[in-house]
Amino acid sequence: MRKYPSDPIIGVGGIVLKDGSLLLVKRGNPPNKGCWGVPGGCLELGETLEEGVAREVLEECGIKVKVGELFDFFEVFERDDQGRLKFHYVLLDFLAEHLSGTLKNGGDAEECRYIPLADIWNYKLTPGVVELLKRMEKRGML
Repeated sequence: MRKYPSDPIIGVGGIVLKDGSLLLVKRGNPPNKGCWGVPGGCLELGETLEEGVAREVLEECGIKVKVGELFDFFEVFERDDQGRLKFHYVLLDFLAEHLSGTLKNGGDAEECRYIPLADIWNYKLTPGVVELLKRMEKRGML
């Protein structure tokens, strides 16, 4: 159960950079519905972290990726009006390289696209992407 979980849920995401652009998807479901985030989702039972990243990017964006190293992690908490924990995700973002395929949104992604880093702040970004961009800049990746 994703809403009002009894335990944190593990999520994985793919950071795919290509030609000065970052692959982002417009979230179709809460939390952060309507915001742009890295492609990703919940890890499935028996799946490695790398398999989960590759599957999620393929499902949401229609492309195959080579999953690299763990870049960063963060947590997402969302509470309801009564203060009860509605969502709790532990998210692990991995660097990934676009191997093949043409972008085509699927899964719970309303839209997917490579967004030029020069234009990225013109989009409504998830809090996670905002933090990701700050960390990428700090590491000299932007």
